[in-house]
Amino acid sequence: MFNINMAENKWYQLEISIHHYGYDDSTLAIGSFLEFKGSKMDTILPLDIPPHVISISENFEGKKKNIKSYLENALTLSLAQIASEI
Repeated sequence: MFNINMAENKWYQLEISIHHYGYDDSTLAIGSFLEFKGSKMDTILPLDIPPHVISISENFEGKKKNIKSYLENALTLSLAQIASEI
């Protein structure tokens, strides 16, 4: 989780999830979304980024660069969404 507090009762939270994907036990997906919590409402703000799918049955070392890129994109899109609402 990555939190950005804007005011006492207004904040954003970037959520990253890793979960099983599809029918193959060796395939995982990394997903992300932005959650807004206000004084009277909570809202899920989907990011315009598809889940990153990886196979854990292959060499994982070579996948680190793509995972890092996915996480950087999720953070960049989150910050852009927050900036657009300020």
